Amino acid sequence: MRKLRFLPVMALALAAGASLRIAAEVKVNVTEVTPATTPAERARVLATIKGEPITSGDVENSLLPLVSPVGCCWEIFQACLPIMFLKQ
Repeated sequence: MRKLRFLPVMALALAAGASLRIAAEVKVNVTEVTPATTPAERARVLATIKGEPITSGDVENSLLPLVSPVGCCWEIFQACLPIMFLKQ
């Protein structure tokens, strides 16, 4: 019964999302993305939003703050791993 109350809200949200995508003028150039290994690949345009090109480098730069802490934690874990086994 509870789900039935949210159906109109979900329908409105889906309709709003569709209208925003149409209004944003999104053009996807690449469907499968691979990590860039050269500067030319970082400059590759993946999509265009309202005439603004989104490059592979843009995506990597925007994800960097999310990925950096994970890399740092991994380095700390690797440094502590031998110490953890020595104390046993």
